[in-house]
Amino acid sequence: LLDQLLFRKLVPHDHPQGGTPEHKLPWLIITAVTKLSFHKFFNKIIMVWAKSEYCSPQVVKTIRSHAGEENNEEMWTLLASVSNYLPLKSTSFVLDYFEENCQTNSEVGTYTLQQVLKVLSNCIKDIPSSRAESLQERLLKPIKKIAVSAQLISPMMDVVTLLSYKMTDSEEEGQKAIEEWVEPILTSCDDYLKSVLFDASSEKLDNEGEESLF
Repeated sequence: LLDQLLFRKLVPHDHPQGGTPEHKLPWLIITAVTKLSFHKFFNKIIMVWAKSEYCSPQVVKTIRSHAGEENNEEMWTLLASVSNYLPLKSTSFVLDYFEENCQTNSEVGTYTLQQVLKVLSNCIKDIPSSRAESLQERLLKPIKKIAVSAQLISPMMDVVTLLSYKMTDSEEEGQKAIEEWVEPILTSCDDYLKSVLFDASSEKLDNEGEESLF
C-alpha cells in the first residue's frame, strides 16, 4: 500500500507531471506524518517496505532531486527515514546542502535541520574522509558557542560523536577523541552554572527557595 500511494507516485522534481494531484500525494502524506508526529509509525512502515520486492535504490535519486525545492522539508523527512535502510552511495549533496544552508543565520527551519542531521547520522560510513574533519568542525563551532537551538544540540552531538569514531582507527581512540572535544564544553557549562547558582552576590536562599530551585 505504501509503495502504491507514495513511492510509485514519486517523480523527479523536473517531471512534467510533478504538479498533478496524483504526484503531489506523496508530499501530502509526508506533511501529514509531520503534522501528526507519526514519524515512529512511518519509520516502521518504511522498514517493512525496504525489505520488500518493491524497494529500489532509484528511489533515493528521485527523492534527492527535490532538495531545496518547494517540498524541501518533506524531502528531508522522507530521506531521513529511507536512509535508515537504503544506502545513499554519494553523500556529497547532503554535505553540500548542510554547508550552504545549515548555518546559524540560515532561513532553513529547525525541523528541517533535524532531518538533515538524521540523514548525516545514517550515512556516516559513506562520508569521505576528506570532508569528515571539516564537517565535525562546522558542527562543533556553534555547539561550543551555544549558538544553536536546544533542539539541535543533541542530533549535532550525535553526528560529531559518530565522526570521532569514523576518523580514528579503534573504538578506544574514538573515545579519547570524544573526550577531547567534550571536556571544554562540559567545563564551560560547569563554570556557567556555578556563576548563576553560586554567585557570591546572590541572596542566600531559604529552605523554600532551595526547594523551588531544585
